[in-house]
Amino acid sequence: MNADRQALNDLEPLVCDSDDMNDVLANLLEDAFGKESSKGGNVVLTAGEVNRLLYIGYKAAESSQKLRKTFYEKIEAEPFQAVQA
Repeated sequence: MNADRQALNDLEPLVCDSDDMNDVLANLLEDAFGKESSKGGNVVLTAGEVNRLLYIGYKAAESSQKLRKTFYEKIEAEPFQAVQA
């Protein structure tokens, strides 16, 4: 396996983690706001719901930042060549 391919493979877990966190966040947001807001009503969240939304939101942002940082570190370490599967 060439270095470029390995660098891309090293990024895969970070991409998956970031994607998973965004899916969880989207589901929580849909659950919290989708039902009542579609009826035009007010949405009231408990402190626990707010804490879960904030936690997942921050985790999603953290995963995305970690992915971006790692990606640029890999690019700076060794510029990518065309990757052949």
